[in-house]
Amino acid sequence: MMPLHLTKVAFGCDSFETLAERFRIRAAAGQPWALTTRYLPKRHEELVGGSLFWILKHQLVARTPILGFGEAEQGRTAIHMAPELIQVQPRPKRAHQGWRYLEESDAPADLGSGGTADALPPELIGKVWKGKYRGQIQRWFLFRLLGEDSDIDIATEHPEFRAWRWADPSELPDVIVAFKRALYEQLLEIFAEPLSRSVG
Repeated sequence: MMPLHLTKVAFGCDSFETLAERFRIRAAAGQPWALTTRYLPKRHEELVGGSLFWILKHQLVARTPILGFGEAEQGRTAIHMAPELIQVQPRPKRAHQGWRYLEESDAPADLGSGGTADALPPELIGKVWKGKYRGQIQRWFLFRLLGEDSDIDIATEHPEFRAWRWADPSELPDVIVAFKRALYEQLLEIFAEPLSRSVG
């Protein structure tokens, strides 16, 4: 049976780093990670082995494996989760109160498992790219140019860009369009080690 998942807004977090820091603090203190909810989900048996997907800025950005359910104070239900935060390929998801079910077929893949997702924000879906697409799945590679700047030619038959320039990697999130910023921040984390060895 395919696992079932939940989605929930990461309240009080303005970035993935803030959410990740919460996990690090709890892990350092040896605290278990659990959320409480008013009612036991009717499909709770299907949720064990699934994940809780976190919503940040109207996108699913990470998940935490669900280990099981138990009793909490004042008659509430505890959702017990693994103390880990797994980044996923960002996917648009409107914010909502409480939790919602998420079918496995609708769950985004983990980041790094086949590419990164460049998803359109909800307000642009249906309005750009002739309304045919919701985003792109991309594979990113890191290369070193051994030639000259003159070797770079963007004047192709169907040009995608009008100009180019070199930039420090740390500048990228500040110069890209807002809805792609989270993706570029994740790419910088993925390539942090090889970029730290880059010289010249």
